Amino acid sequence: MPFVILEKSDRVGGRIQTDEVEGFLLDRGFQVLLTAYPEAQNYLDYEALDLRKFVPGALIRFNGKFRSFIDPTRQLSAIFSTAMSPVANFSDKLKMASLRKDCKKKTLDQIYSSEEISTFDFLKSKRSFSDLVIESFFRPFLGGIFLEKKLETSSRFFEFVFNMFGRGHAALPASGMSEIPNQLASQIAGEKIQFNREVISFTSDSVSTRGSDQSVENIDASAVVLACEEPVAAKLLGFRPPPQNHVWNFYFDAAQSPVGDNILVLNGTGKGPINNLCVPSRLSENYAPKGRALVSVTSLSDSQNVKDFQDQDGETLESAVRDQLIEWYGDPAREWRSLPKYKICNALPRQLSTPKISHDLPTGVFTCGDYLEIASSNGAMRSGRATSEKVVSYLNSKQ
Repeated sequence: MPFVILEKSDRVGGRIQTDEVEGFLLDRGFQVLLTAYPEAQNYLDYEALDLRKFVPGALIRFNGKFRSFIDPTRQLSAIFSTAMSPVANFSDKLKMASLRKDCKKKTLDQIYSSEEISTFDFLKSKRSFSDLVIESFFRPFLGGIFLEKKLETSSRFFEFVFNMFGRGHAALPASGMSEIPNQLASQIAGEKIQFNREVISFTSDSVSTRGSDQSVENIDASAVVLACEEPVAAKLLGFRPPPQNHVWNFYFDAAQSPVGDNILVLNGTGKGPINNLCVPSRLSENYAPKGRALVSVTSLSDSQNVKDFQDQDGETLESAVRDQLIEWYGDPAREWRSLPKYKICNALPRQLSTPKISHDLPTGVFTCGDYLEIASSNGAMRSGRATSEKVVSYLNSKQ
């Protein structure tokens, strides 16, 4: 079937983007690919992506020191350090093993149909984890995934994520996260994608677009798919989007890595602007020029209100981030050179419950996006696949 993809920006990928700046690869926001994602396994060539894996666990800043908290079933050498780690009591560690086992054996259909409460209530009430491990580990770890600190996100989202972590690894493509959409786009003839074309209106049989030169073009269509983030879909369809989660991502050029492994660093203190930190150049030498290290810092927003987030002062926040980095890593962090920072509005749908379509669509118009699934790259691909099947069925019915 003939088709055309209209892309507002100058590249594919949506929120998955990588910028090259002075020899550094800067992903727009800290993102990873979970290798167990079923849709990713179906559509991506992992070998071609040259995936670099994170250690299955975290280094947690706690009581003035960095404490190792690694899954000993995945890395046997960590069994002693994790057993002695003060970020969780002995009972928590047993419950963690039980939780990992229970989540891993569930099918995705079972997760999608399980009881739905907030992640915090699931951890506290259903699994009886202590405040100690919730505050030191779960809140910063899951906060970096959900992009919200209160753990209000649906427990189904949590179970899905924990299932994926249990079945595979968190990884980065060796040349940046943008290699994922680039690989998918490489399977489509170039002329099928029109860049710098913004959709300004549509009907079920026509789409009106505006180019970067402000030229307007109308395109006849047999079906229309809105494959975009929720606020854009809301604008085009005329409904009010639910709140979104926003995030800051800061990058620094360091003479050497402050972290000695391919591991995620979490702020288990509950204080300061840093939620999590990693050094992508530890995983892949492509992320930084030779002899340099790239440090990535994530800072979560306290508000889902877009205007409040847009009004935040990045320079003031970056200064506070650097102060905390100096507290953690000493004087060398004073010398780290600031690289571009990313203020990412609508970084992730705020999913307090499993997504449900709450608006009517005109005949011949379809939507897809991660906001219609458990929000993730897997959700985006799952939604795209399901929508394509609906479109094919619809077009066949018209013949």
